[in-house]
Amino acid sequence: MITINDPVLFDANILINFKGQLKFLFQFFENIIIHRQVYEEVIGQPLKDEMESISDKSKIKIVEDNFPTDYA
Repeated sequence: MITINDPVLFDANILINFKGQLKFLFQFFENIIIHRQVYEEVIGQPLKDEMESISDKSKIKIVEDNFPTDYA
């Protein structure tokens, strides 16, 4: 099976549309990135539970935006 080694950012639409099938989807990716805001605000508890159950087999990283602040 071919896997993608580069980090891939999954948006809310993909996570919601593949609910119940994330284990199958995530097996094709080495590094899965999900934005913290998407994880906390958009996806529901059942989807979080599904991601938690497959986190031992998939490398899932939650990231945040780091915008520079205005020092003026």
